[in-house]
Amino acid sequence: MMNLSNTRLASSMLAALLITTLAGCNDSTSDKTTPTTSEAQKQLSAALPQATNVFGIQIRATAATPKEKIMHAANVMAQYLDNNEDGIPDNDLIVAKMVEKGATLVIGTTENELGRALGQLTLSDDMAIQDLYASEIHPKGTNSGQFDATLEEVLHLITHAGYAAVYPAAFGEKTGSDIANAMDIARGGRFDTIPSSYPEQAWYRYDDESCEYDCMVTEYTYWALTSILGAQETRLSNISQEWKLHTKDLVEQTDPAIFSLLTNPAYALATVLPDGDYDAINFAITVSDTSSGNGVDSNKAKVFEYITEQSDDTIAVYGAKNIEKLSYDRALADIQLVMDSLDADVKQGLLNSGVKMLIVSNEQALDDNIDYFQSLLPVEAIYTVQDGLDETLASAENAGLSTTKLELMYLVVYYSLLTEDNLSAAYSELQTAYAEATSKNLFIPGKAYQDGYDDEIHQHASDNNALKYGSYVFNLAKLYFGDDKGPAGEFNITTRAQLQRKNPLGYQIMENLFPDDDDENKSASFTFKDGDNSADTVYMNGLITSDTLDDIKTLLEQSPQITTMVMQNVPGSIDDEINLLASREIRKHGIATHIPADGMVASGGTDMFLAGIKRTIEPGAKIGVHSWGGGDLAATDYSRDHEVHVQYLDYYKEMNINTDFYWYTLEAAPADDILWMSEQDIAKYNVVTE
Repeated sequence: MMNLSNTRLASSMLAALLITTLAGCNDSTSDKTTPTTSEAQKQLSAALPQATNVFGIQIRATAATPKEKIMHAANVMAQYLDNNEDGIPDNDLIVAKMVEKGATLVIGTTENELGRALGQLTLSDDMAIQDLYASEIHPKGTNSGQFDATLEEVLHLITHAGYAAVYPAAFGEKTGSDIANAMDIARGGRFDTIPSSYPEQAWYRYDDESCEYDCMVTEYTYWALTSILGAQETRLSNISQEWKLHTKDLVEQTDPAIFSLLTNPAYALATVLPDGDYDAINFAITVSDTSSGNGVDSNKAKVFEYITEQSDDTIAVYGAKNIEKLSYDRALADIQLVMDSLDADVKQGLLNSGVKMLIVSNEQALDDNIDYFQSLLPVEAIYTVQDGLDETLASAENAGLSTTKLELMYLVVYYSLLTEDNLSAAYSELQTAYAEATSKNLFIPGKAYQDGYDDEIHQHASDNNALKYGSYVFNLAKLYFGDDKGPAGEFNITTRAQLQRKNPLGYQIMENLFPDDDDENKSASFTFKDGDNSADTVYMNGLITSDTLDDIKTLLEQSPQITTMVMQNVPGSIDDEINLLASREIRKHGIATHIPADGMVASGGTDMFLAGIKRTIEPGAKIGVHSWGGGDLAATDYSRDHEVHVQYLDYYKEMNINTDFYWYTLEAAPADDILWMSEQDIAKYNVVTE
């Protein structure tokens, strides 16, 4: 279970947008008056300021799209077109046709963001545009267990705009072509629309009703070629409802018509699966920048001092000019750690939405920039100076949690459970849990569930009662993660134990949202803020294991400038001998140790904290002690003069800690329990130095 009190997150404004979705197979067309291809490219340049090209084929992206994602897409496209990687297209006719048709790969951080960027454009009917989202681009995806959608969407553009146009008899996306005839066999018959059910013998069963016959051909080509190239070998359980021939051998044996067509050397289709490592050409990304409404967000740097764009792991977080960096850093770290702890599908839902966190000083600052902030929709805002309070700090009113952390609960409901089709069952479970809590008079919802919102997200949430469910999850988090520190808002129960006993369905909701992935048994990690390994402060999270000594030695060799180790969540050690050796390395290098307000060290983690040449904690930090245990015996089973105590006593002497502290820890709590030290005992045993 994630301990939310040891994580970091944000609050207050949600808004919406009208999303323009791209039609079947993600291929965009328009029924407006159409401009020339060159005029259309100018429009795309305005909406999508980042650009590169592969053999003259355009790739354009929104300003927020990470450059490494654009580069990966370019490399994959190059490998499809230049499979032997000699810097020359394998089939010049395909490239020439794609350039002629203005074939363009368009990339946004998410579907929502790209839809907003393209929604007002008037594009040529003949122009081939394929969309791709940074949230689904996974370089080295096979190694990380994620499928890289770049392989699919780039191939769609190549076969649709290139092969179908150059070789219509063979690859035409229409009835009677060679590939369409093969597809009709694969589907068990010719179907112009999706059948109510496919024949039993069909191995291709695409069922997206927005995808018409031509689109079906495009998808069929993708499934067959990528299976031949090996991309689907380990994915049968994920794709079998749509495609059953997940290996090259199965395609060759079961579908000889498509195998023969796609492996015919005359067409020069890829024979090696692209992996994004293309060395023949180094692609350059250019950025349009005229600040005249051409798609470049020239206001972003004027309004925000701190900018973290969305990545594969977390949503975008923007900090306004007049806030303290410390507040921004707290919110950024909270958001990252909560995102890391979320159920994978729920997390992906937030990433798909493209929601951004705005860290602003107060509601007035929000109102002062409301027109600009509306252009960033969907957004959520939290305040650093609202009624004299900083919402990024933990508070007693929030049961020891920050508002940042709690507000993410609303986002989970609005942007994942409510909007993602694959989470509809989870949303139903939330409704049932809410009904259980209210029927037992455990949860008394407030008034804020009215209709009439200006923005669609809030109105959609209101229409589906998601506002009250968001409030419910907000308050569930107070009980579930609040460590029984304070009131639980609209609940009339105050502890997690009461929640588990009286509202078990609500308790299970939190268990599902934040599944136990055995984080407490993971070896400690050491990270730098914003990945800057030249910083003098390193952050430690996790269990001290047999690897920790080597990890710390390597860390200090590679980053000798480190002066402070922030111990955010170090629950203990499973190898005390290694722990003491690793702790001595910290002391030898003169490093200070620090526990933040929402941080925790315990057991062996407390011993490591004592290695700091200077030791500081913030109010709210937790330091836990207990007796050590080994096998069937605990420390208290040995006499005080037994040799088992020597290694610990020697260590405390080296750290200038009175050995009375050692005996105190043994008597504080048994090995299977923990005592959180009081301020008085922390001072008594000189656990901190100032």
